Amino acid sequence: MGNGTQESGGGFNARPVDLSNYDIATIRMKATGADSSVFVQFYMQTGSGFSYQAVNWGSLPVDGLYHDVVVPLAGIITSDVSDRSLACNPGL
Repeated sequence: MGNGTQESGGGFNARPVDLSNYDIATIRMKATGADSSVFVQFYMQTGSGFSYQAVNWGSLPVDGLYHDVVVPLAGIITSDVSDRSLACNPGL
Protein backbone atom coordinates (compact mmCIF):
# COMPACT_ATOMS: atom_id res chain seq x y z
CA MET A 1 0.00 0.00 0.00
CA GLY A 2 1.49 3.34 -0.92
CA ASN A 3 3.50 4.93 -3.69
CA GLY A 4 7.00 4.03 -2.53
CA THR A 5 8.24 7.51 -1.63
CA GLN A 6 7.39 7.66 2.08
CA GLU A 7 10.62 6.09 3.32
CA SER A 8 12.89 6.83 0.38
CA GLY A 9 13.62 10.52 0.85
CA GLY A 10 10.60 11.89 -1.02
CA GLY A 11 9.18 15.20 0.15
CA PHE A 12 5.98 15.40 2.20
CA ASN A 13 3.83 16.34 -0.80
CA ALA A 14 5.04 13.27 -2.69
CA ARG A 15 3.80 10.86 -0.03
CA PRO A 16 -0.02 11.09 -0.05
CA VAL A 17 -1.85 8.35 -1.94
CA ASP A 18 -5.47 7.65 -2.86
CA LEU A 19 -6.69 4.64 -0.83
CA SER A 20 -10.41 5.33 -1.27
CA ASN A 21 -10.93 2.20 -3.38
CA TYR A 22 -9.62 -0.17 -0.66
CA ASP A 23 -11.97 -1.95 1.78
CA ILE A 24 -9.24 -3.53 3.91
CA ALA A 25 -5.57 -3.19 4.72
CA THR A 26 -3.65 -6.43 5.21
CA ILE A 27 -0.31 -6.29 6.99
CA ARG A 28 1.76 -9.40 7.69
CA MET A 29 3.62 -9.01 10.94
CA LYS A 30 5.14 -10.89 13.84
CA ALA A 31 5.98 -9.99 17.40
CA THR A 32 8.74 -11.23 19.67
CA GLY A 33 9.64 -10.39 23.23
CA ALA A 34 8.63 -11.04 26.82
CA ASP A 35 4.95 -9.99 26.59
CA SER A 36 2.32 -12.59 25.68
CA SER A 37 0.65 -10.24 23.17
CA VAL A 38 0.96 -6.78 21.67
CA PHE A 39 -1.99 -4.49 20.89
CA VAL A 40 -2.20 -3.45 17.23
CA GLN A 41 -3.71 -0.17 16.10
CA PHE A 42 -3.80 0.85 12.44
CA TYR A 43 -3.83 4.57 11.80
CA MET A 44 -3.85 6.86 8.79
CA GLN A 45 -3.41 10.57 8.29
CA THR A 46 -6.13 11.64 5.87
CA GLY A 47 -7.69 14.65 4.19
CA SER A 48 -6.24 18.03 3.38
CA GLY A 49 -5.30 18.64 7.04
CA PHE A 50 -3.95 15.10 7.49
CA SER A 51 -6.06 14.30 10.55
CA TYR A 52 -5.29 11.03 12.35
CA GLN A 53 -7.90 8.30 12.14
CA ALA A 54 -7.41 4.95 13.83
CA VAL A 55 -8.84 1.44 13.80
CA ASN A 56 -8.10 -0.73 16.82
CA TRP A 57 -7.37 -4.20 15.48
CA GLY A 58 -6.74 -6.18 18.66
CA SER A 59 -4.03 -8.32 20.22
CA LEU A 60 -1.31 -10.01 18.20
CA PRO A 61 0.29 -13.02 19.92
CA VAL A 62 3.97 -12.69 20.74
CA ASP A 63 4.97 -16.05 19.33
CA GLY A 64 7.54 -15.16 16.66
CA LEU A 65 5.19 -16.35 13.87
CA TYR A 66 3.84 -14.20 11.06
CA HIS A 67 0.14 -13.30 11.22
CA ASP A 68 -2.04 -11.42 8.76
CA VAL A 69 -3.50 -8.32 10.39
CA VAL A 70 -6.61 -7.55 8.31
CA VAL A 71 -8.00 -4.11 9.11
CA PRO A 72 -11.41 -2.95 7.82
CA LEU A 73 -11.17 0.57 6.39
CA ALA A 74 -14.92 1.35 6.30
CA GLY A 75 -14.65 3.84 9.16
CA ILE A 76 -11.79 5.83 7.61
CA ILE A 77 -13.06 8.94 5.81
CA THR A 78 -11.33 11.14 3.22
CA SER A 79 -8.93 8.33 2.35
CA ASP A 80 -8.48 9.78 -1.14
CA VAL A 81 -5.59 11.84 0.30
CA SER A 82 -3.81 9.56 2.76
CA ASP A 83 -0.49 9.17 4.46
CA ARG A 84 -0.71 5.90 6.35
CA SER A 85 1.11 3.96 8.97
CA LEU A 86 0.71 1.14 11.47
CA ALA A 87 1.42 1.20 15.17
CA CYS A 88 1.76 -1.54 17.73
CA ASN A 89 1.49 -0.48 21.31
CA PRO A 90 1.75 -3.07 24.12
CA GLY A 91 0.66 -0.39 26.59
CA LEU A 92 -2.87 0.05 25.16
